[in-house]
Amino acid sequence: GNSPEVPLDFHRLLLNFSQTIYDGSVSAHRKSIEKQSAASRKIQLESQSIALRSEVVKLYMSALLLNRQSDIVKAGRESLKAQLDKAASALEEGVVQVSDVRSMEAELLSMDMTQVEVRKNRELLVLQLYELMGLEVDLDVQLEVPVVELPEASFDRRPEIRLMRSQ
Repeated sequence: GNSPEVPLDFHRLLLNFSQTIYDGSVSAHRKSIEKQSAASRKIQLESQSIALRSEVVKLYMSALLLNRQSDIVKAGRESLKAQLDKAASALEEGVVQVSDVRSMEAELLSMDMTQVEVRKNRELLVLQLYELMGLEVDLDVQLEVPVVELPEASFDRRPEIRLMRSQ
């Protein structure tokens, strides 16, 4: 009988066919790696974003604390200044000693130096804060204490809250 004839290029056709299958799996792996790489970059960006937010919050809260410290020093200074004024007039009457007045004056100077230090530290924090956020610097910015309201639903997700409610 007549046997079918195999073309001479058949082995090349098989080789090309097998290469095509192999290339298909390589491109599938490549796509998988690209997806994983993109997911990894996304996680990395989210992590950097969380770190940046954390740093901004830390700087902001530190600046708020310095504002509060400045208020406390200012109130203490005003109180001491009033006492010093009374002591100065009492000194003229001979009721108070000079050393007491000098001691109060020294304490007043110390409070003034503390106030300057607090102001400089606050300015440094505000500069860092603006630099992190990429905004134009305003050293006299009024920082307000944020009001944080947590939605009721966020507590419902905690297992101990769900347990208490079920009881």
